[in-house]
Amino acid sequence: MDGRKRAVSVWGDPLSCLRKLPALASALTATSLLLLGCGAQATQSGSAETTTSESASLTNATPAQNDLFASIVGGMNDLSPGGAAWTPLPTGPTDVPGANASDVPGTGDHWLVYQAAVNREPDAVEKFWAAAVVSGAFRRESTEQGLPLIRGFSVEESFADGTPARNETAVIDDGFVETPVVASLDEASLAKSAGAAAQESGGLFAVDTVEVLWPAGPAPVLSLVTGEPEKFVANKDKLLATVFPDTSGYEGWLIKVTDEKDGLIFVVGSAPKVGTTVSWVRPDLAAAVGRLETD
Repeated sequence: MDGRKRAVSVWGDPLSCLRKLPALASALTATSLLLLGCGAQATQSGSAETTTSESASLTNATPAQNDLFASIVGGMNDLSPGGAAWTPLPTGPTDVPGANASDVPGTGDHWLVYQAAVNREPDAVEKFWAAAVVSGAFRRESTEQGLPLIRGFSVEESFADGTPARNETAVIDDGFVETPVVASLDEASLAKSAGAAAQESGGLFAVDTVEVLWPAGPAPVLSLVTGEPEKFVANKDKLLATVFPDTSGYEGWLIKVTDEKDGLIFVVGSAPKVGTTVSWVRPDLAAAVGRLETD
C-alpha cells in the first residue's frame, strides 16, 4: 500500500464532494488532510454491547453478518447511518471514473447500500461519512471473522424538499482496510491537545465538545466554535494540521465548526479505512478558501 488517499474538498457546491470522489487510481498522488482539535468536554462511546434493531439491520445477510453490522452501527450513536442492504456488486458507475464496481481491482463480491434521509446539505456529508466509517469497519471485522467481504458501498440520499435521491458510491481499497486500528484512544489526551491547539490559534477558535465514537475502533467527533469564520476558513489547512499527527489507526474522524453567531460553517470527515475524506463549507465563505491570512 503506497499511502494514496481519496480526498475531497468542496467549496460552494456542498454535494459535489459526494458526486466527485476522486479515483483510487495509480496516478493519484498522496493527499492527506490532518485534523483540528477540540478539548474542553470529552466523552467516549465505548464498544458497549448493542442489540440488533430494525434501524441497524443488514437485510439479505446472514445472522452473523447482521449481528456484526448492528454492533458496529450501535457504536456510532446519533451519527448512525442507519440500516443497509447486502447486495451484489452494482452494475453502474462508481467513484472510480468510467468504472463499474466489477471492473475495479479489489476483494469482495458484494456491496452495502444505505438509505439516507437528510434535511440539509451538510447532513449528506455526515451521512456519507458515517456510512464510510461503518463500511470500513464492517469490511475489516468481516475479514477477521471469516465472513464474506464487501468491495464498497452506496448511499442513496433523499431530501425533505423533494430533491431526487442521489446515489453516491465508494470502492474500498484493500490497503486502507488492512491497516489496523488502535486499541484505545485516550480522550483526555485528545481533549488536552485540542485545547492546546485552540490556545495556539490566538483565540481563532474554541473547543466545544470531544466525543469518541467506537464502531469497531475509535472515531473522534470534534466540535469547535469560532468568532471569525472567514479567517478560520482561510487558515483551515494550517489549523487542521495541529492536533492529530497520525490518524491511520482511527476508524474515522469528523470535525464540525460553528460560527458563534450564524451557525454551522464547516464540516469535514474522513474514513481512513476506506480512503475517503468529504467536506463542506458554507457557500458564502467559499471566497475565503485558499486565501491564507497570517496576521
